[in-house]
Amino acid sequence: MRKLALAVTVMATIAVMALGLPAQPAGAARAPKLPELQCGVVPTTDVILSADLTCPSTLSIGGTYGKAGHTIDLGGHTWTVSTPGAAVLIDYSGVTITNGTITGSVVADQAQNPYAVLTLTRVHVAGAVTTGDYSRPSRFGYWYGNLAISHSDVGAVYYSGYASVRDSVVHDAITVTSGDNDPYFDIVGNTIYGGFHAIRSLEIDHPRGTVANNHILGSGVRLDGAIGVVSGNTIENSAIGIEFRGEPYSPFKPIPSNDPLVTISGNDVHGTDTGILVDGGTALVAGNTITDSAGDGIEYHQAAVVYPNSSYMANYLHLTVARNILRRNGGHAINIVGPTPVERAAGVVDGGGNRAQNSALSPQCIQIRCGPPDARLMPTITWDHIAGLWVGLPIGPEQETATASVPGTFTYDLPPGGFFPSWGAHTLTVHFVPDDQAHYQSTDATAWVNVVRLLPKITWPTPADIAYGTPLGSDQLNATTDVPGTFT
Repeated sequence: MRKLALAVTVMATIAVMALGLPAQPAGAARAPKLPELQCGVVPTTDVILSADLTCPSTLSIGGTYGKAGHTIDLGGHTWTVSTPGAAVLIDYSGVTITNGTITGSVVADQAQNPYAVLTLTRVHVAGAVTTGDYSRPSRFGYWYGNLAISHSDVGAVYYSGYASVRDSVVHDAITVTSGDNDPYFDIVGNTIYGGFHAIRSLEIDHPRGTVANNHILGSGVRLDGAIGVVSGNTIENSAIGIEFRGEPYSPFKPIPSNDPLVTISGNDVHGTDTGILVDGGTALVAGNTITDSAGDGIEYHQAAVVYPNSSYMANYLHLTVARNILRRNGGHAINIVGPTPVERAAGVVDGGGNRAQNSALSPQCIQIRCGPPDARLMPTITWDHIAGLWVGLPIGPEQETATASVPGTFTYDLPPGGFFPSWGAHTLTVHFVPDDQAHYQSTDATAWVNVVRLLPKITWPTPADIAYGTPLGSDQLNATTDVPGTFT
């Protein structure tokens, strides 16, 4: 009997191999097959597409797809929304869409939960991707979305809240609006086409974040009242390469005056109407290369009257210009425009090292000294996304991680062991001096450090039962914490 069973097993294995299928080991469990994504059916688990799928309009709760924590694996196929202009509506938090194509738009609108969390990876979306909507309130307040896109190809991105867009292709604008939820943007390593502004943050509650190492064609970056770093981008053939409008800031909102609100550094901008435009606010413009603009290379405007609060001018209107290279621009290389034609702009710091050549208008630089071109090469500094800190903890090797393309020495403006004075977003700057100064220039780089407040630990043992009507006393109201404070 044992020989017969063995013979049957061998014959079955040979038959399976003859069909070109892998033999199933004896006793091995088969992986469960994921259920299919279906039109009009809200999944209760992860789902997959095994063939192309066409659905009607999904702009209704009944056509909602996804539930918290679920993955929609398109399996390399195409999900088509047949009604023109309709979208795939994600109405639950924590949905991931991966590995395929969506012919319409994707909207994470959150009727059930205001904090939409949508992740797209290795997806082609022909239309726009939208999370959150500050323009209309929900029963929770304002719509606020968390969006993460990576290794994807999308038409456009509109979001309110937090967004990370990395290593992707975007065919139109990336636009951030925000409510009162401390929005953040992380836009790194993308190729972005078209749109008057490839990346734009609207001035609502101080959005902050990083725009770094993107290749932007035919449009530029505009930050309205934002706090951020714009670094290492290549921007070609736009109206304005990088535009920062800082004056919408209210002087009554606490903004750390010891840090630049925007750092614009290490960008390569060419073929624009204006290379870099700063209109009020506080900014550091350093280490950029601006060539072949039709107008000014760097332009700064300071309004005559911003707010009746006189401290605003003293605390929040600062511009530092340092180590920029400007060639063949159709206006001035650097044009600092004061409150009136006869007044110099206040709060402008000449950081030195600016170099200009072949500007169409004279003088080449206004209110900033520009030296002759430097033939030495500019080292490349890599210092992209550094670790945050709890407030009160010192700067250390987790933050000071800059590297250079050539050997040399780094000096940080806050040395190891130093502290930031308060929580919030702070900038950390490094100065690099190459060993081979005969062939390489010194340069700077700046990165954001997010300093987060610690959450106190509250200890409150469960009180003993008391009789109805007994007033609460110290035996019940005896919570303690590890930091000084007041209990209410």
